[in-house]
Amino acid sequence: MAEIKSEDLKMGPLELFIRASNGSTFKIYIAKKGDEVPSSFGDPEYVDEDFQEWQLTNMRAINSRINEDFGVTIKEVSDPSKAFLFVYSKNSDEWSVNSDKPPESYLTDGPVYNAFNLVMGHNEMFRVDGDRTQRAKTGDELTQEDKDDWTKVYLHEMGHALGLEHPWDKADGDWATDNSNEISPTDSVMEYSARDSAGNIYKWYSEVDVKALEEIWGKSGEIPPILSLTPYVKLADRDSGNNPRAEVFLAEGDTTSVSINLSYAEIEENLDKRDENNNSIYRLAEGTGKFTVQHPDIGEDIYIGFSEIIFTDRTVTINVPDSAAEYPNDNGEITTGLKTGAYLKYTLSKTEDSTKNTLKAHSETSLSGTLNFNSGDNIIILDGQGKNYRGLSGDDTYFVSQLLPNSTKVSITDTEGTNTIQIPTNTYVDKTLFTKNAARLTLQDGREITINSADKFSYNVGGNVTDGTKGTDLTFTEFAATFGVDDVLNSSGAQTGIFADLYII
Repeated sequence: MAEIKSEDLKMGPLELFIRASNGSTFKIYIAKKGDEVPSSFGDPEYVDEDFQEWQLTNMRAINSRINEDFGVTIKEVSDPSKAFLFVYSKNSDEWSVNSDKPPESYLTDGPVYNAFNLVMGHNEMFRVDGDRTQRAKTGDELTQEDKDDWTKVYLHEMGHALGLEHPWDKADGDWATDNSNEISPTDSVMEYSARDSAGNIYKWYSEVDVKALEEIWGKSGEIPPILSLTPYVKLADRDSGNNPRAEVFLAEGDTTSVSINLSYAEIEENLDKRDENNNSIYRLAEGTGKFTVQHPDIGEDIYIGFSEIIFTDRTVTINVPDSAAEYPNDNGEITTGLKTGAYLKYTLSKTEDSTKNTLKAHSETSLSGTLNFNSGDNIIILDGQGKNYRGLSGDDTYFVSQLLPNSTKVSITDTEGTNTIQIPTNTYVDKTLFTKNAARLTLQDGREITINSADKFSYNVGGNVTDGTKGTDLTFTEFAATFGVDDVLNSSGAQTGIFADLYII
C-alpha cells in the first residue's frame, strides 16, 4: 500500500481556486440554533442545536493554531451571508464539508460567500441513554476521549475546508489508497481513523498534512501559493495518462469547439451510478457559456467559452456570451464577469531582482513644507524636497521609492484627476497599513509615506516612468490584497498588511 504524499492530499486547482476567493482571510460563521442553513434549492433547513462550550473552545483552539502556523487567517463573522463556510451542529451521524452549488458557478470575480457548509454531527453516545430524542450530554458527562474523538473530526473537516482531500479521492488524478477501508502506513488526519499509528487520538495535523497545507497556504507570514492559482488549463495540457482528474478548460482564440471521445447517450444512461465511496461518476450540465461532463475515464471536465461540445454521437451547442464580462453570476445576473486570472494579481518577492538597479536616497535629510504642483500631468518624484506633496487637476504620477532620505515621513494628497502611485523594482516594503480610503507604506530604513484618499489612486508596481518600464497596474483593492488585506473597501478600521519585509520586483 502506498505511502501518502502531500500531492495525494491536496485538492485540484479548481477546488483550491474557489477557496482562495476571499484572499488569505477565510471567513466562517459558527451557527446557532434556529439559523437557516444556506441552500440553493429545496425546503429550508434550520440548525436544530447549539454547539456546547467545550466544543466551541476546542474548535476555536484549532482555528487559532491554523492561523498561527499557516498563511491563512480563519476569521469568525457575525453575518452568515458574509461567510465562506457555514459551520453547524447536527443531531445525526453526518460529518462533512459540502456544497449544493456546482463549482463552475463560482468562476466569477470577487469573494465567494456561502460556498460550503461544514456539518458536525453527534452520534447516539452524545445523547442520554444513547437516544437521539433525549437531551445532549453535557461536557461533564462525557469522557475526555469522547471529546477528543469529536474534536479530531472537526480537525479533519477543517482540512477539507482548507483544501485537503481524502487520500483515496481520485478526482484530481492522485491518490494513495483505493478506498476508505485501506489504511496507509503514513499518518494523516484526512483518513477516517481517529488515531495515529502510535494509537494516539489526533490533536493536530500529521507531518504530511502540515506539508500539504503549507504547499497550499504557505507558512504564517508567507504569501499563500493558493492565491496565485488559476483554475484553467489548455486543451493541449490534458493528462494523457490513466489517472482521470478534474479540469477546467477555457476557450482561446479560434478554438471554439472541442471533441470528446465519449458517447453522450452512455453518460446520460448512467447518471445515477456511483463509485465505491458513493461519489457521482457521470454528469452532464449546461449553463450559459459553460458545459460540464463527468465520466470515469476522464474525471470531471468543465468547458468554458466553447460554442460546440462534440461527442461521438451528438453535438451540443452552447450559448456563449460575447465577452468574459458578460458571464452570469450565481443568480444568473450579469454583474461580475468571468474570472480569468489568479486571485492575487501581483506577488511580492522575498529577494531583490539582481538584474535590476536598486534606488538609494537622493539626499541625507528632508526639507519641511508643502510642495504644490500645477494642474498639468505631472511626474512627481518623492525625494525629500518637502513633507507634503499636493497635486491639482492633472493626471499625476507619484514616484514612491528609496530616493527618499532615511526616516522621512511624507504625505500625498491629490483628489482631482486620474492619479497613479508608482513603486519601482527592488523597493523594499517593511510594513503597510490600510483603511478603506487611506494607506501608509513604510519602506526600508523608516521611510514612511501616507497616501490620503488612497482609494482614488491606481497603483503601478515594478514600473518606472523615467525609463519606460511598464510594471503591473493594480486597483486600490488589488494593491491592498497584495499585502494580505482583503476586501479593503469594506474595512471598518485600520488593518496592518499580513505580508511584510518583502520586495516589489
